[in-house]
Amino acid sequence: MTETLFSIEDSDVHTPVIEADPEHSSAVAAVSVAKPQELEERAPIVAPAPVFSFLGENRQGYLFVTHDPHSDYMSAEGMDAFTKTLAARKLALNDVAVFNLARHVGEVAVADLVSFFKPRAVILLGLEATRLGMPALVFNAIGTAGDVTVFQTYSFDEMIEDAAKKNAFWPVLKSLL
Repeated sequence: MTETLFSIEDSDVHTPVIEADPEHSSAVAAVSVAKPQELEERAPIVAPAPVFSFLGENRQGYLFVTHDPHSDYMSAEGMDAFTKTLAARKLALNDVAVFNLARHVGEVAVADLVSFFKPRAVILLGLEATRLGMPALVFNAIGTAGDVTVFQTYSFDEMIEDAAKKNAFWPVLKSLL
């Protein structure tokens, strides 16, 4: 190779400036060290709390969970029987919340429902507790999921079709509401 790739002249070379410290006999190079920038603490990313569309105003803290993919909350006949049942217990739609799991997009766990609705009791209408991550419960018997009272029963449409299901439902509901 005959070409010069780099040429360094003596005038291009720089040496650090060494200053004498009058109080100390040794020479010290004047070097400045940059401090690392402090990293700002960031709050952990928290998923937004779920929001649920529901019927009623939840004034008394009774959450009725349905699973009806064909209706907003339950069929017209089922809704009529439901409102009559509430009236028999001196309640109205504004006293309760009705949530249709079939109309909700995404997974729902009982913890999400409890956090959002803060119910004193959850009544599962035609829906098994295991769909919400709870242990299996006996139909028409009051159970618990953590600190929440849970009543798993049939849908109002099923009770309209079968008087025995309605007869098993009514005494338990009366004791709960």
